Amino acid sequence: YQALDEVWRIEQTEEEVQAVFAQIRSTDQLIQNGSFAAGVRYNDTGGATSTVWNLSGRYDFMPGLYAQGILGTSFLLPNAEQLFVIEEFWYLGNPDLEPEESENLNLTLGGDFSAGPDLSWSATYFHRNIKNLIDGASFADAGIDTSMPYRGLDISGAAGQYDGVFFNVDGEVQVRGFELFG
Repeated sequence: YQALDEVWRIEQTEEEVQAVFAQIRSTDQLIQNGSFAAGVRYNDTGGATSTVWNLSGRYDFMPGLYAQGILGTSFLLPNAEQLFVIEEFWYLGNPDLEPEESENLNLTLGGDFSAGPDLSWSATYFHRNIKNLIDGASFADAGIDTSMPYRGLDISGAAGQYDGVFFNVDGEVQVRGFELFG
């Protein structure tokens, strides 16, 4: 991609991303009161490749009560800001960022009330394991030596000029949660 931003100063550069995907979905005649889908996508940036997939399904136990679930993987490329921003008083972009990759699970039980006004509800549990999470941090926390130029910029007096840099968090970040909707 090429980036031009009216707010941020973005270093002029290009990147190509190629992707191929396929999906299959059930029909209403295959499973009474239920449906499912499966998909797969292959991504190639020229520097990073990834194959992601997902399975999803929903089953209606009776009118007004259903269960649904999604299981899969994700791949998130860094955006232009995270890669190439050079704005003062902000995190500097990092062209060496790796894409985020994750494994995901969502399980939902929900329904609606047919008596009276339209009221619906759902309870969802989610579970994610994320590798290479992209975050912003001080140069020291990101392991960057401020006595050396970074991307051709003098960051030795970076305190006050730049807040830090975007970087990939080491290890795996685990996110667990529960959501109630009404």
